[in-house]
Amino acid sequence: MSQDAAATPKAGGDWFSPGRFAVLLAVMVFIPFADVLTGARCFVARDFGLFCYPAASFLRECFWRGEWPLWNPLSCCGAPFLAQLNTLALYPPR
Repeated sequence: MSQDAAATPKAGGDWFSPGRFAVLLAVMVFIPFADVLTGARCFVARDFGLFCYPAASFLRECFWRGEWPLWNPLSCCGAPFLAQLNTLALYPPR
C-alpha cells in the first residue's frame, strides 16, 4: 500500500470524528438550556419550585435543629410532613 492511499481520507465517514461529535453534542445541549447555562434563569420551576425545594429545605432545617419534621407550618398554612410520602423524609439516601 502506498502512502498516497493512506493519506487520502475515507469517503463519507471521516468528517464525523470524536472531536466534531463532542462539539455537536455541546451545541445541542446548549441550545435548549442557554438561559440556564448563561445564568439568566434557573431550573427551579413548576412542581420542583413549588413543592420539592421548599420541602427539602424544611427537612434540612429540622434536621439541623434536631427536631422531628412531623408538621410543616410553612406549607399551605400547615400540612403534615412526615406522614406524607412524596416529601421523602424517611428515604434512606436523604
